Amino acid sequence: MSLQKTQWSRHPQPPTDQPPILALDPLTLRQWMEQESILLIDVREAGEFAGERIAGAIHQPLSTFDPMDPIGIPRPGQKRVLYCQTGNRSYQAAQTLIRAGVTPVLHLAGGLNAWKEAGYSVEPRLMPPSV
Repeated sequence: MSLQKTQWSRHPQPPTDQPPILALDPLTLRQWMEQESILLIDVREAGEFAGERIAGAIHQPLSTFDPMDPIGIPRPGQKRVLYCQTGNRSYQAAQTLIRAGVTPVLHLAGGLNAWKEAGYSVEPRLMPPSV
């Protein structure tokens, strides 16, 4: 399988009979968040989500990711955007959505790392670190 590169992502695109997975850069995500036009879904595991997250994100970990879970269904007019730490797990969750017939599918290229590198803040730890 050949890799199709985009400006933001090095992930292979799904077969041509499936819709593409759209990779967002942090600036675009931030703008959409300010317009309240997205449902942001963090697909990292519980400990990671508790440690830090993008404000306003809901938690739907990849290990139990269900494309039909009502918590992850956006309101009319909203776009669903997935993210993880680096963009790999959010891409896997995006593939799950496509297989379930859910489109469009968007994820944050580079994940939380790219978000922080762009200078955007995260919500801090929900609980104290374990000893």
